[in-house]
Amino acid sequence: MRLFFFLLGIFLSPAWLQAKGKEVKIALFDFCPWQCPDLGEPQRPGIIVEAAKAIFKEAGYRVQFFTVPYARAIKGTEEGDYDVILNLNAHTSQKLLLSEESSAYIEMNFYLRKDDLWHYKGIPSLKSIQIISIIGYDYSPISPSYQKYISENENTGKVVFLSGDNASERAFRMVLEKRATTFNEAASVFEYSTLKAGIRNQFKKGETLGGGPLYAGFTPRRTSAKTFRNVFDKGIIKLRESGALKKILDHYGVSDWRGNKKTIMSQWD
Repeated sequence: MRLFFFLLGIFLSPAWLQAKGKEVKIALFDFCPWQCPDLGEPQRPGIIVEAAKAIFKEAGYRVQFFTVPYARAIKGTEEGDYDVILNLNAHTSQKLLLSEESSAYIEMNFYLRKDDLWHYKGIPSLKSIQIISIIGYDYSPISPSYQKYISENENTGKVVFLSGDNASERAFRMVLEKRATTFNEAASVFEYSTLKAGIRNQFKKGETLGGGPLYAGFTPRRTSAKTFRNVFDKGIIKLRESGALKKILDHYGVSDWRGNKKTIMSQWD
């Protein structure tokens, strides 16, 4: 009986309750090299995954990662199922509290088969082809016209929408199979997904749509949102200043995105 009350005293102590509450749930999706939950390589889980783990552990939090499709990761974080989503552009969600420090920078390019002669010359050049888009992707920060075209053709068959695991790799395979002409994706994601699949050399890079920073998003359903954002922002700065971020980036062959803070709008908008 004494043991029971002793243990009960521990479990109800302020220190234990405080420690129990110091947990952060992070939603991950397939976005390698930034997030690589499906590669099965514990030593290479993704650039921002490694950074976030180091940041929150240093601040005394237990970190839990949950791998879900991109659209579900957004919705789940908005609804409070997760505390943080690590990579999204500023227009992805109007509900989430965004980090001040960016979590990545991406260049969005069109990719197509090596023998394909198609070129992107604005929206009119899309009307005779079929393109692929991943559910949840929002191109409006870099090209409102491209995002508008995708939204307006949701049910016309001109845009093929994908979701779920390995969506980017599946999109590129569809291009090779001539089930679509092109897929617009981040350059770093293209390199990783196609190299992993052994199909890198079967593609060529088309026109660049634009580029911009990504941010971590924090759920509005938790009072801890501002605290988590503050921890993340200070953590990114500290990792960069200490050289730890460079070591992570070097492991993936990616350069620091610090100098790229502005969104580059599409030249066709």
